[in-house]
Amino acid sequence: MGDKMSGDAHQEKPEEAAGEHGDGHGHGHSPHLAHHFDSLQQQFEAGKLGMWLFLATEVLLFGGLFCYSNMLISVTG
Repeated sequence: MGDKMSGDAHQEKPEEAAGEHGDGHGHGHSPHLAHHFDSLQQQFEAGKLGMWLFLATEVLLFGGLFCYSNMLISVTG
């Protein structure tokens, strides 16, 4: 019998398991590129779309609150 457990037979050191920039993937893309994007252009466009969607939801939310508050003021005032 050995002192090692069956799962300990092959373990990589953390520095060997990490890729070029420490993401653990080792496929050599840009350090500024998130792992789920294919290119920096795709990452930029996704971020821009996300920002526009966020701004649109803020306009809808605060526009609705503004209209509701004006309606309450006109009914009670």
